This record gives sequence, structure tokens and C-alpha cells, in this order.
Amino acid sequence: MLVQAVRWILGVVLALLIAAASWAATEPAQSSLQLVLGELPPYNCQDLATTPRCINNKIAAKLAHYSGLEISVSLAPYARALRILQQQQTDLMIVLQNQAVLAHADPLLALYDVDLVLRLHHSASRLAPQDIRLGVLRGLDQDVYRLLPAYRYVELSDYEQGVEMLALGRLDAILAPADALTFLLQRHGVASQMMAEPQLQVRQQVWLYCRKQACSAEQQRQLQLAVQQILPHMPAILQLMPITYYQ
Repeated sequence: MLVQAVRWILGVVLALLIAAASWAATEPAQSSLQLVLGELPPYNCQDLATTPRCINNKIAAKLAHYSGLEISVSLAPYARALRILQQQQTDLMIVLQNQAVLAHADPLLALYDVDLVLRLHHSASRLAPQDIRLGVLRGLDQDVYRLLPAYRYVELSDYEQGVEMLALGRLDAILAPADALTFLLQRHGVASQMMAEPQLQVRQQVWLYCRKQACSAEQQRQLQLAVQQILPHMPAILQLMPITYYQ
């Protein structure tokens, strides 16, 4: 009797284990995803209580709306955002194309283009190239560095810091998105001190990335379909969101 009872108990336990394994295999993937943005106005910033203020914040809100996925957005210093991805503390990123990201994340779709321009202060005309202090965003893609002149690179936490340094005479040049730079130069009263024509222009794309193995095939499909619905709205977002932020 004891042997039969033990066999019966073992049979029940085995059946429960098989059922649990089968349930786990068929359980749908969790829909909640974490998205990190590297702080970089007017592209990424802290939202107001009810309204996105920056371009990628607006895109993140539309991604959640069109995909039906729960997407939680967090803000981090721009250069730290990549480390957060490397440490597997986020699922999604919206960031300028960057070879360093590809080791840890899969590109889903391109969202929009950014034209980076290199603008020189008039003081740079008196300097040898190796003495020109060029402000570049910390975490800039190495492919962009290869296109730049052999200046002295000064890393910036954001573009406004670079324009402030230009105004104080601590930089001689800056590499930044054309539209944002035009506004910031006027805002800080240094537009007239800059050479009229950019020395260099580099076009980069902003991509939506998903950390490797973080998104299920269905989530990737939902996100890609959402991006396709967002793309027709991108011209208006790119035009209006910087105005919303700077005002």
C-alpha cells in the first residue's frame, strides 16, 4: 500500500510539472517595455505633467498609442544611456545611429534624419587646426569622428552647453543639429559671431532599437507597424516640438 501511495503521489507531481511547463511555454510575452532616452533637448527631455515637450518623447507616446504596448519611458544623461543598454536595464532606445549600439540591440526602423553641421566661430580663423577647440556630443558615433577635421575635441553633455561655451570663448567651433543650433546661437547672442557657412555637414538617422532578445517577434511587429503609422506625422513633430520645448 505504501509503495502504491508513493507512486500515486509521484505521478500527480509529475503531471503537475508537465502542466506547468506547458502553461509557461504558451504564456504570452509580457507587454511592458522599458525605453530609455538620453537627455538631449530638444530631442529628449523631461516631460511636463501631461504633455511631451521633446521630439523623441512625443514619438515614445505615439509608439505606445499605436502599438498597444505598455512603454515606460525613463530619462538618463545622454552618455549613460548606452551603458544602461549594455547593462540590460532597458529594452528600447531611440538614438542617433551608433555602431556601439549594434553590439547590444537590433535596429527596428529609422525614424527621421538629423543634419549635423560644424560651425566655426570667427576667432577660429586665427588658429591653427590643431588649436581649434571643437565641441562634440559625448557618445558621438565613431563613424562621425572619422569625418571631422583634426581639431581638439571637447565633449559636451548637451548642445546648449556647447553654445554657452562658445559665448564664453571656451570653444572655437561646435558640431550640432542645424535647426537646434540656429535657435541656440540666436538665444545666446552669438549668431553674428559665427562664420556664415558650415564647414561640414553630416546626415545621420535616428533609429528605434530593441535590446537583443528583449522584444518578442510579436512585439517587434507591433512596434514596426506603429512606426509606420508615426512616419507621416514626423514633419509636424520635428517642426513643432522644438518650439514647444524652447518656449
